[in-house]
Amino acid sequence: MKSHSFTKSELSEILNGALYKVKQKPRNIAIDQLISDGWDRLIGNTWEWIPPLIELIPVEEEV
Repeated sequence: MKSHSFTKSELSEILNGALYKVKQKPRNIAIDQLISDGWDRLIGNTWEWIPPLIELIPVEEEV
């Protein structure tokens, strides 16, 4: 079985973000609400969402 590598940016474009999303925290939403909705903080005010049935596995770049 052949595997395919995608960047997070490419994943965010597939099915309008169905596999991966990144966004800035909206001012009107509490951090607890984002966490309960499955969002994880990346850096500062940037949050990412990965569907619970998907596991992203880091891969090394091929030379």
